[in-house]
Amino acid sequence: MKNQTLEIIFNRSSCRNFSERKVSQNDLEEMIAAGLSAPSSGNFQAYSIIHVTDAEKKARLAQLSYNQKFIEKAPVVLLFCIDFRRMKQLASKYPFPLRNADSFTELWFILMEIGMVMQNMCIAAESKGMKSICVGNPISYMEELSKLCQLPSYVCPALILCIGYPAQEKKPMNKYAGSLLVHENVYRDVLNQDLEASFQEHFKNWKKPLSEESLQAFSESCKAWSGESFENYAVNQIRKQGYFNYYQYFISIFYRETPDMMTNTDYHKYFKNQGFNWLETDSPNRKI
Repeated sequence: MKNQTLEIIFNRSSCRNFSERKVSQNDLEEMIAAGLSAPSSGNFQAYSIIHVTDAEKKARLAQLSYNQKFIEKAPVVLLFCIDFRRMKQLASKYPFPLRNADSFTELWFILMEIGMVMQNMCIAAESKGMKSICVGNPISYMEELSKLCQLPSYVCPALILCIGYPAQEKKPMNKYAGSLLVHENVYRDVLNQDLEASFQEHFKNWKKPLSEESLQAFSESCKAWSGESFENYAVNQIRKQGYFNYYQYFISIFYRETPDMMTNTDYHKYFKNQGFNWLETDSPNRKI
């Protein structure tokens, strides 16, 4: 007898082309309920989910994600947020130290928690014949997202989940094998030949043709992150290679940073303005 749960999990794939078929309110509520059943650190569930239905807001979210139109067209668009505001409200009535907004550990936990909530919803969507896609690109514009969805202090955006019926069937992408990713007892470096073999198997025949525009974008990305010397070396290697491979294209070109994106300094300032001190020094009162 086949394990239907595993079949659904193995069949999961990201969808960037949704049909116009609407998602029923009952199905949406069941998928959300599945998400809320995910493990939660201390069972505090320090997150909020904003269902974005306004057409203009969805269009803006798409613009903030490299103009990927599937966000605008997806029947269901959910913005997941880190939310310690409810906890702060409770702390004002039932006194307890609100360390969550100041602890990097809490940030780490809640991001993992949101990921598990989203994964539950993705699997629930698959079980109903739908597809989904998790999107992190708009987080490069946290401050604008906060204004767009009127996020108050102690709340900040984390990830976006789009759900809907696929316009066409799509096979799941190849994944790296467990032999490459799973270690026993201690970490072990992968031999170069094993890594190369896995890479070639994972991205069979994936090649992006060169163009002057893409080479310019690649060159600028290399220089911005690794300096002029690396830029010259990398561009020469690409010209000899004659194409971009998967990593080279998506990391350096498709998902390249633009001047309007938030920097580490911007994030630091934004978090502090929202009431979070994850990146600050420890409280002087902390003695533990």
